[in-house]
Amino acid sequence: MDGRVKGRIMVAGLLAACALMLVMANIVAENKARRAVTAVPMSQASLREIDKVIETLLNRFQIDRSKITSRNVQTPDTKLFRVERRVLVSPDFASLRLVQQLNQLVAPFGARAVATERTAENRVTVHVIRDRVIIQSIAFAVQQE
Repeated sequence: MDGRVKGRIMVAGLLAACALMLVMANIVAENKARRAVTAVPMSQASLREIDKVIETLLNRFQIDRSKITSRNVQTPDTKLFRVERRVLVSPDFASLRLVQQLNQLVAPFGARAVATERTAENRVTVHVIRDRVIIQSIAFAVQQE
């Protein structure tokens, strides 16, 4: 090999090592941030606060309370209860905007919102998750006219 090829191989190796170090630094930073947020233990009080946030958000999106049914379900392997809601919405309802705002509002509690869509059933289900436990569920179903 001539000198230029060796130089290019060394530069590529150096860049790969730098990329690996950046990935590892990112993982460490995410773990530190996650530990800081989840340092507050999950309790019924924090679950009630998240419930209030969701109620406020549903009101902000002008969803009629008569279109919401809810029930409490005990989460597996814990003593906590989660609220499961079924919400009837109009066909023009923008669930993506709600999920984005919900994600921002539950982040201070160490939670996140994850949505799944079942197109055939005209249904979007949003789960609020903290510490790998679903603590709230909202199923948006398109109201039949």
